Amino acid sequence: MKMILVATVTMLAFTGTVWADGRMTKAEIDLLPQDSVVAIRKDCEREWGNDFRMRAYCEDNQYKALKALIDRGSISR
Repeated sequence: MKMILVATVTMLAFTGTVWADGRMTKAEIDLLPQDSVVAIRKDCEREWGNDFRMRAYCEDNQYKALKALIDRGSISR
């Protein structure tokens, strides 16, 4: 049980650091087309499995790319 608590605290500390380092906020992600958000999550999960740091990195890069495409008018919401 202690090991789970330590892992959880470590993950929360890491997550706070990652979000502070330029990740998109939940509110920003909520503005993206949700069918694309779901597809991105599934693709990153398939590619990275239980490597949650890489899944977060993968998802964030894909969200940023999707937002950039929308912002420049290449695709619509």
